[in-house]
Amino acid sequence: MEEQRETYCYPVGGFFVLPEHKLKGFHIVFSAEAVKAVGLLEKATKVFSSRKIPIVFLRTSIHEKGASTIIFVDLTNREIDINDVVAELKKIDYVKDVKVVDQLASGVIVDQHSFPPMIANERALILREPVYTALFKDIKDKIGEEYSVLLYFMGFQVGQKMYQNHLKIAGGDINKALKIASATCTVAGYGLVEVAVLDLKKRIMECIVHRNFECELYLNQGRPASHFMRGMVAGWFAAICGVSNIDKVEAKEIECIAKGNKYCRFHVTIKD
Repeated sequence: MEEQRETYCYPVGGFFVLPEHKLKGFHIVFSAEAVKAVGLLEKATKVFSSRKIPIVFLRTSIHEKGASTIIFVDLTNREIDINDVVAELKKIDYVKDVKVVDQLASGVIVDQHSFPPMIANERALILREPVYTALFKDIKDKIGEEYSVLLYFMGFQVGQKMYQNHLKIAGGDINKALKIASATCTVAGYGLVEVAVLDLKKRIMECIVHRNFECELYLNQGRPASHFMRGMVAGWFAAICGVSNIDKVEAKEIECIAKGNKYCRFHVTIKD
């Protein structure tokens, strides 16, 4: 995967921004029976299409109480009877409730009825760029290179935990765990990860990461910049090899976007 695959950004957590637009949201709660029903989403969207109201965001999820669909619409230069829309939505089979979501500011709307965010049935924590910049760059700039060591150690421990979790999800299949790890990094926003070399006999792994979130903070630095991601990759591979001692693992970033390369490349070796 030396060429970055085509991807599309998406809003996470029902936090949607469309500057200078008038937005309105509808959080539709379905009963558990709706999970196996057919055509409910079509009926919900028809409520808006029949009124010529454009839908700008739609997400459906299954949860412990049944299912929910969140719909954000653009009412810029349009007027509708909100109560009438809610009443029609409630007529759809298996709809238990409809909650109206108002925009917080012009063009800013957030579904605050969905909590907590989940990935693979486990709670997830979302860090926006100002937050992870503070954690992975600003603190390092203030403390110095000692913080790089801490970031590597943190990443290593995260990688070890991630492997055990991914292996469990994969039913003990290492190859499937690798695919789950790559997909998880994509969904979580770490970067687009692909394993280029995996040799368990020689205990060597090499992987490529496009759009490495950590190194994007250091573009044009002129030298490799990854410590947390480097540690995470190292910890993950060490766990495959049954190694928990960080001193037995050597992880190098041999290519890096911070020094002008197209992607970051990590080479990990387990030392005897």
